[in-house]
Amino acid sequence: MRRFRYRRRAHSGGGKKLAPWAIVLIVAAGALLLTVIIGNLLKLWLDDEAYRRLRDGEDTTGKQEEPLFRADVPDVHAYPYEIGDSMYDVLELPAVSFTLNTPDGKTVYTSAVTDYFGIPTTGDAPLDGTMSELLTAASYVGGVFHPQAFGDVDADLTYAKTAVDCALLREFVQAGGREVLLCGIPFEALTADEIVSYLTEIKAIMGKRPLGVAIPLSVAQRADAWELIGAMGEVCDFFALDMRDSTAPLTDANFYLGQYDMRLLLDETQTDHIQVAQDNLPTFQVVTKLD
Repeated sequence: MRRFRYRRRAHSGGGKKLAPWAIVLIVAAGALLLTVIIGNLLKLWLDDEAYRRLRDGEDTTGKQEEPLFRADVPDVHAYPYEIGDSMYDVLELPAVSFTLNTPDGKTVYTSAVTDYFGIPTTGDAPLDGTMSELLTAASYVGGVFHPQAFGDVDADLTYAKTAVDCALLREFVQAGGREVLLCGIPFEALTADEIVSYLTEIKAIMGKRPLGVAIPLSVAQRADAWELIGAMGEVCDFFALDMRDSTAPLTDANFYLGQYDMRLLLDETQTDHIQVAQDNLPTFQVVTKLD
């Protein structure tokens, strides 16, 4: 009782007061004790690695942002298909290459997206019906697409055109398209950052389906080709060396096909090259020129 009365008197102002330095020591000791208790509890609740990160912080040395999903690209010998071709011809092919639009942006089909945006078309065959019929005969259907987002200096227009390209390609893959190869990118007029920015937007709607880029031989031979192709390779899944407009012999392509693990892109009129590719290459692709 005497001890209790003594403590009350000290607290209420009677008796001897604690020195400020003593109060600081008591508070510090209490905080230290509380920290030790909480630390021990956390160590029990969390696994060792989680506790280390909580205590020391996340080590970001050498770490990068989470990469985009990289698709598994199959080895394909893709031959051209055009709307109106006989499905009996497709039955004999391991994979087909379906050109979706012309270089100036006209689609070869009609769809909800073409109707909504008023995109000109070269025919009146519906995309859904065409893909449904094609997929009954072909097990692997790839789309060849000519990007329309480039050519404007206005950033808002480029953004809008990129959104339209994304809508068209999303519609294609939703209809059953297994991959997309982008042809006709104006490499000479664009920086690597501009190209990668576009590819990133397209890749976002592709998901697990491979996205490829056709690279002309003249671009592959440039001094900065390694940096350019490396930057694009961070986003897309495969490359195709575009030899359709080149007069160079096919032997000139061998180095680049191996160096960058490229597919070979040919026109259907290049029958000699197609035969060589068929006999010697694991992957190549044939497309029909659309003028």
